[in-house]
Amino acid sequence: MVRNVIATGLTLGVLPALAMVLIVGVARMLGVDHLGSYVFLTTLFTVLQVSTSMGLSVLLTRQFSVDRSGIHQYYPNATVVGAGLAAACGLASTVIVYLLDYPQEVVVANALMSLGLLPSAICGLNEAIFRAHERNVFITYTSVGEAVVKGLASFAFMFMGYGLIALALVHTLCRFMAAIGGAGLVARYFFLPLRAVKWATCWTICRQVPVFGGTYALGILFTSIDMLLISKLASAHESGLYSAALKIGAMLKVFPDSLVYVLFPILARTFIEDHRQFHQIGAKGIQIVGIVVLPLTLLLTWWAPSMLECLFGESYREAGVILQILGWGIVATAWHSLMGTMLVAANKERLALGLLAVAVLLNIVFSAALIGWFHAVGAAVASVLANILLMEMCRRALQADTGTGISGWVLVKPLLAASIAGAIGSLGLQMHPAVASAVSLIMYAVILVGTGTLRRDDVQLARRLLHPSHLWPRVDLSAESHSR
Repeated sequence: MVRNVIATGLTLGVLPALAMVLIVGVARMLGVDHLGSYVFLTTLFTVLQVSTSMGLSVLLTRQFSVDRSGIHQYYPNATVVGAGLAAACGLASTVIVYLLDYPQEVVVANALMSLGLLPSAICGLNEAIFRAHERNVFITYTSVGEAVVKGLASFAFMFMGYGLIALALVHTLCRFMAAIGGAGLVARYFFLPLRAVKWATCWTICRQVPVFGGTYALGILFTSIDMLLISKLASAHESGLYSAALKIGAMLKVFPDSLVYVLFPILARTFIEDHRQFHQIGAKGIQIVGIVVLPLTLLLTWWAPSMLECLFGESYREAGVILQILGWGIVATAWHSLMGTMLVAANKERLALGLLAVAVLLNIVFSAALIGWFHAVGAAVASVLANILLMEMCRRALQADTGTGISGWVLVKPLLAASIAGAIGSLGLQMHPAVASAVSLIMYAVILVGTGTLRRDDVQLARRLLHPSHLWPRVDLSAESHSR
């Protein structure tokens, strides 16, 4: 499991970093207007590609976290279902961009990207098998390899003077490369026989996964709707500024995303075998995530303008306020991500779907109202407000439906500690941001320890979360293979 945590952390850490490098290249070589269009296209692709699997990867991961038998029965049939959904979503993507009256270059680039929905469906199935067999390192191989090739090819085309269409073509080709590589690993290490497709099984899959697909799709839409709205309701310049701030904010979510990714199969298993352990891991995990993420928020408060200027250029420094606002919403995002994962692990995916639907509507209302008045800053405020409300709804749902009580004071204490530490650290801002950062972090640690918010048992549990091999027996793949 230690290898899984390291592999997941590497994947979730390297991918945003490589994506950031590419975004910086697009911003500097193609300009802020093209940056806004490129981020819009990739965001739309991300929203639509979740429908190609309809949540099947999430369903398989949860099911085979407890019982790994029968994966080979789903793989060929799920591939057929994914291919059909990919065609439908590709058509939907083309229609959406056409109706929004985007320039012809954007329409063509989107059509090319839509072809990548088919390999994306296969990638999702491959990753579900890797996670179920505790081989997250295979996900690292395919994902990081794809990102590296995509970055190198994209820069090569931009140096030759090509634009969005070439970037879209590279994106799609790299998706096919990742799907073929992942399928090769599945065939090589898990020896899954490709049985004949059964339409009855395909229909069964279609009936099982809509709730999972809806939950996953709404989760992606919830995190992307602000970018989609600002690209239409504000200028290309405002969209570019918000895109730059959003990309840096995404990099700071590596730790909570990695923890949620690894904990999901553990939470699903402990919910079946030991409810008390399920509650303990979930509740303490939420507390630890907040304690760890808030120092990053403090650093972002003081260094946001400088980070944007260093990465994107002096013209992006004005996005510092946007990034600072988004930074204080990261902890709420981390909390509701883990809470929502606990609901799905506890077979409450329909409840999670309903909460996400409400949150998406709230985010749309907030964004539509605030973007018109405050542009990119309004989009950031709307995002933070929607994340806070979703976090509170998830907290109450966990208490009512799973018995996992998470006191509001547990969430408020580290926030108060970070706020007080930030206020004290601001006194050193007149000298240098480094002084403000050092003072803030020291005071944050002092307040946490002094108030008893961070105790020794919390540190010990954090080590268990990062090294939970005793919760999960290792699998001898060679023995499984010989038994077949």
